[in-house]
Amino acid sequence: PSDMHAVLFRRLPLLTRSEFDAMRVRLLGPSGTSVSTHDHNLIRAQNIYRHVRKDDKFGAYAFLDDDQFLPLLDALMQNKPELLHDLYRKNFTGELGGAKAGPLVEFLSKGRLEPAVVCPEGECYTSRMDGLGHLELVLNSGKVAYVRGVLQINRQGTEGYVGTVAASLALLVAAGFAAEEVLNLLPALREPALRCNFGTALIETEKGILYSSSLDEAGKTILVIAPRTR
Repeated sequence: PSDMHAVLFRRLPLLTRSEFDAMRVRLLGPSGTSVSTHDHNLIRAQNIYRHVRKDDKFGAYAFLDDDQFLPLLDALMQNKPELLHDLYRKNFTGELGGAKAGPLVEFLSKGRLEPAVVCPEGECYTSRMDGLGHLELVLNSGKVAYVRGVLQINRQGTEGYVGTVAASLALLVAAGFAAEEVLNLLPALREPALRCNFGTALIETEKGILYSSSLDEAGKTILVIAPRTR
């Protein structure tokens, strides 16, 4: 359903200060005063999208909507990440049942934890965890609203793989799932990929939605933990 799709695939990235600055340099150049002869591709893409959607009565092309990226473009040009705070609040609503911010922040602190500047202060974090991958945490008024990341599941050797599985179990427990429940959830998330190297799993629980999808045969996997849509 479209509401579940909206929950799982919020495309706005969580940007740290250094990432925001790097995107700004890429967009405007080191001087921050780039001059262009035409609109940015995001603006041109949005104009095409609006033209296509005029006769789209059934929403078949809704997935093309990049409207959320236009405020990002504006914030980069003005060098004001705070312009995105309201947009992020609107995008990341809801509450992951049973999850508390403390255990998740503690888990992410095992990696290189950084706040994201595109969210209100203290509400978004990213963490690069050695051997595991990159994770993002979004809070809404102190409550856990969203967890997503790209994990490297099939690390080299038995020790590496067991370490990743243990870390994945710890992440789900930190997100508020009971240990006994996690022992069933993790194999269910992994089963489609184990069958043919690539696979996608979607599990709806009382606490929230779990989504896992393979990115490559080496085991790189998207993981999303989101609130229920109803």
